[in-house]
Amino acid sequence: NMSGDLDDISDGSSKKTIEVVSSLPSASVYTGKYVYVTGGEYAGQTFYSDGSKWIPQHPEFSYKYRRHFRITGESLDGWQITIQGTGDVDTEIGRVIFTATGVNSLIDIRSSRTLHTDRNPSMKAKAGLTDVPESSATSLALLFIGGGTWGFALDEDTGYVDAVLPGGHRVHLVSLTFGQFYTLECTWDGSALRFYVDDVLRHTETTYVPSSSELEFAIQYVEGAAVTSSGEVQYVDVFEEWSS
Repeated sequence: NMSGDLDDISDGSSKKTIEVVSSLPSASVYTGKYVYVTGGEYAGQTFYSDGSKWIPQHPEFSYKYRRHFRITGESLDGWQITIQGTGDVDTEIGRVIFTATGVNSLIDIRSSRTLHTDRNPSMKAKAGLTDVPESSATSLALLFIGGGTWGFALDEDTGYVDAVLPGGHRVHLVSLTFGQFYTLECTWDGSALRFYVDDVLRHTETTYVPSSSELEFAIQYVEGAAVTSSGEVQYVDVFEEWSS
């Protein structure tokens, strides 16, 4: 339902006017407007101006910079592994397998890589608790730490896969089944945390959100009773994407 001259296109309702330009002009004089670029470096792309910068409107061009690393049993070099109490970390065909025995055992894996909340950090993992007795207070957590801790916890104590939110808050996402592996994804876009389990959006959080800060990524396995338990992480992908 678009009408108008080529240099002033609008659908007449909710959409903003799209101006066609031959090259990308200064963002400061196009505040609140969209432009479609026909020539030069940005030919074929659409941008929105927030008054100070141009924001690409096509997913392919949403971010200028990207950083990614994958955590598996074959890529733990450079990661600091700390074990408190009785526990062990094994690797097998790329997987990271945790075994803990005894009260208050903690296995902590974290990197010296510095992440940034203003670079839209996100993670996707596949993990599960594989052999966990009842009332063992066992938890497998995959967390961004710094600027408020957030991520996932597979928690025998609550019986759920939980979303961990800054400030110590939690939201139950799905019931936890031992021996089942869950695909877990968490994204941060600067205003909302979104939590996906098995590729389904389970929770969007806009109240308890990260503050601007440097942070790191950690995997923590906790055993809180005098029993033997185990968990497994098949992989974790951690991403950062930013524009400038």
